[in-house]
Amino acid sequence: MSNLVPIKKHIKEILKDIEDIEKDLNSAKNWGIFDIFKGKGLTSLMKHSRISDAERKFNKLKKELNILSEELEKANIYYDFEFKNSSINTFLDIFVDNIFSDFYSQSNINVNREKIKRLKTSLETLYEKF
Repeated sequence: MSNLVPIKKHIKEILKDIEDIEKDLNSAKNWGIFDIFKGKGLTSLMKHSRISDAERKFNKLKKELNILSEELEKANIYYDFEFKNSSINTFLDIFVDNIFSDFYSQSNINVNREKIKRLKTSLETLYEKF
């Protein structure tokens, strides 16, 4: 039983990291809504800054998920997650900044939010099993 304590601790740390990613994505979503209705290039820049923060944190998180999977003796922790964000979309959204690029970015943010939510739910379920 005592060997499960470090695993539970690791899961809890990962869940905290996921909450940070959720905050960034929620902030990006809010900037995105503002960008659709009133925004200009600066608003798009703020939105994409939050998306980039979340993406950077998730890339770090993937390493932790792989370590956790090894700690669980090869239990696969499935996460279907690559950030939907491209440099061309970022460029177009900031410099062209039209309603189409705004909606496309908002759609990507929502997809990322949903995927991170599913990952969080899976890890919470795993945590409860211990």
